[in-house]
Amino acid sequence: MALVLTEEQSMLRDSARGLISDKAPVSHLRQLRDTKDEIGFSRDLWKAFAEMGFAGLLVPENFGGSGLGCVEAGVVMEEIGRTLMPSPFFSTAVLAASALSRGGSEAQKSAHLPKISDGSLLAALAIDEGAKHRPLQIQLQAVRSGNGFKLSGAKALDRRRRRRTQRADVVSGRSQSQGHGDRTHRDGGLA
Repeated sequence: MALVLTEEQSMLRDSARGLISDKAPVSHLRQLRDTKDEIGFSRDLWKAFAEMGFAGLLVPENFGGSGLGCVEAGVVMEEIGRTLMPSPFFSTAVLAASALSRGGSEAQKSAHLPKISDGSLLAALAIDEGAKHRPLQIQLQAVRSGNGFKLSGAKALDRRRRRRTQRADVVSGRSQSQGHGDRTHRDGGLA
């Protein structure tokens, strides 16, 4: 099935293609690889990406984003893939922004979504606790502590993402929470 882009989506694709082909050709990836770059992507390029509005594609307008959808994010991802541009776009602008938009409290949305949109915040979504994806077998616990929660447990990362995730400003994940006596809630939640 062919995907026919709207005029707005075609303009988005052309803008992303222009920036990425100019600032992040395949040689950009090779340079980061060959120099064993500690971060694994260019923060300056990420800032330019955010200034063009790409970091806030899925962030609702009332939090500083464009409020667009998955097709638009897919259009940008296709351009990222065209030159193998290393970027926190998927982890931050797609996964974390979507998780916060759908499951975050108003306070979490207000604190984090505008920063994701302007590119000043890197985020990662921590879900898995082992080698296999088992979202219904969560052991990480969020225990009420003062005004917030204290996390107890661990989330697993594969080695390819560990370096970038260690540089994340916010890591959101699913946990079981304890907050009402001994009753444990497994409804998840973002911490």
